[in-house]
Amino acid sequence: MIDLIEYLDTLYVPVANTEAAGQWYAKHFGLNPDREGSFSTLRMPGGQSIMFVETREKQTLNFINTEGYEMFAVTFKVDDAQALHCKLKEQGLEVGECNNDGNCGYNFKIYDLDGNRIHLWGGFPQV
Repeated sequence: MIDLIEYLDTLYVPVANTEAAGQWYAKHFGLNPDREGSFSTLRMPGGQSIMFVETREKQTLNFINTEGYEMFAVTFKVDDAQALHCKLKEQGLEVGECNNDGNCGYNFKIYDLDGNRIHLWGGFPQV
């Protein structure tokens, strides 16, 4: 069987200001600009990109599921969700509770500068 999709390459994120969004993600998540002098694209450690796209009207990637829960369009796997949660709180950001939802491992949600809801997940617990 032929694999038609190899991997997710780029996530396009609607923002009001591409430079401000890039700086925010770089500062809080340690990501690096993909192009020197431009923060419109950031490169993930696995090679994928986050591209910030300026929009005329405010919009986000968020959506409401059938149960009325505000969903996020992206989950970022992080090394240590609890440590990152503490770091972001120390930096003065408003972050959701960091908890372990059963067997899923520690995770929490945060909003970026433009109101995009992001899920940060520490991975499944080591057994």
